[in-house]
This record gives sequence, C-alpha cells and structure tokens, in this order.
Amino acid sequence: MIIAYSVKSLGKESIVHAYYDKARKELPSEMLERIEKVYADAVKGMGDPEYAFVESKLTSKITALSRSKTPWEKELNADVMKLADLLQRAQEGKERVKLKVLNHIVAALFYFVNPYDVISDYTPGTWLLDDAYVMGLCLAYFKQHSGEQYKKHFA
Repeated sequence: MIIAYSVKSLGKESIVHAYYDKARKELPSEMLERIEKVYADAVKGMGDPEYAFVESKLTSKITALSRSKTPWEKELNADVMKLADLLQRAQEGKERVKLKVLNHIVAALFYFVNPYDVISDYTPGTWLLDDAYVMGLCLAYFKQHSGEQYKKHFA
C-alpha cells in the first residue's frame, strides 16, 4: 500500500476509517493499490485546469449523490461538500490552507467528479467505493498535517 499507513492510526471511530474500511472490505488489494497510485499521481499534478474541472462538475455530482438512500453515501456527500466549501474559502482568501493539503483536497475532489476513474461511475453497486477510499486518504492526510483545521471542519 502506498498511502494507507496514514489511515490506520486514526482510530476505528473516525469517519476516515469508515470509508477506508468499506473500500478495503469490498475491493481487491490490486485495485486499492491502483487507486492509491492514481491519487498520489493526481496530488502531484494539480493546477488550474484541474481546479476548473472540479468547479465545473462538482455541483452536478453532489446533486446526484444527494439523492442516495444509503447512509454512508450521504455522509460521503456531506464530507465532499465540506471540502468543496473549504476549497472555495481558500480560493477567496477567507481561510488559509497549507498548499500540500490543498493539493490533496483538489486531487480528491478531482477524483470524485471524474466519472472515468478506477471504478467507473457507471458501474452499479460499486461506483462510489473508489471515491470513498480516496476521500479517506485525503481526510487522513488533512488530519495528520492540519489537525486543528481538520477538527474545525470535520469534528
């Protein structure tokens, strides 16, 4: 595993751990490793085109997910909205966010809005598992590197 070490130390009660566990139970390890690689590569390559892509797609994806009946999907949607709000506040200069944390947030949101990620959003039953896994990785990084700011938004 490339990134998963950071999630294991967060505790079983953590929402991050819930996403991580759900994906680990339902996806093969080869797929988890592929998701981690795609996410790690995305973190390194975030720029203006990726920000624009996220902004153009985020509202429709959040709206689609808000129709979900599954509790964990609703929770995932709420956390995506919190990250989107934090990103907007950072862009407007209303809240300072460490650049590496910001890159993780944009990469996670980019992954979330991209329908053709490791598990296509058109795959019934599993379409959100990879997104949830990436969200868990992002939130774990955020918590480890900006703990007080994380608590402000996710506690």
